[in-house]
Amino acid sequence: MGADKPLVLVVDDDEIDVVVVERALARLGDCIDIKSAGDGQEALDVLQARDPLPPMTLVLLDLNMHRMNGFGFLESWQEAKNLSRVAVFVMTSSWRRQDMERAYQFPIAGYVVKNENDEYAQSLAALVQGYVDLVRVL
Repeated sequence: MGADKPLVLVVDDDEIDVVVVERALARLGDCIDIKSAGDGQEALDVLQARDPLPPMTLVLLDLNMHRMNGFGFLESWQEAKNLSRVAVFVMTSSWRRQDMERAYQFPIAGYVVKNENDEYAQSLAALVQGYVDLVRVL
């Protein structure tokens, strides 16, 4: 796959959550490039620094973070023309209906609620694998 290998950017300020998700994604093998960012601004910096971005770029985005939270990222992402092909899945501990409704006001690909065990990470890895297998990009 080389330069066309899908990029998955895990955006979360909880290091334990990042490690859990990265480990689950690593089980998919070498078919994806996994990076992480500690907040929305760092995520934007990572994405802007990749020129060009891989044709398939996925962001797994927490909502509750310091400096720039997930909603701040979503606003900047939606405005950035060069990031229009980036798919964003919200990955959060928030079950709040207003958070879900607000998130879906943006063109996100999905909303995943984290839980206390490792199951969500395995499901998330399966979701990423399915997305990579099903979606074709130009």
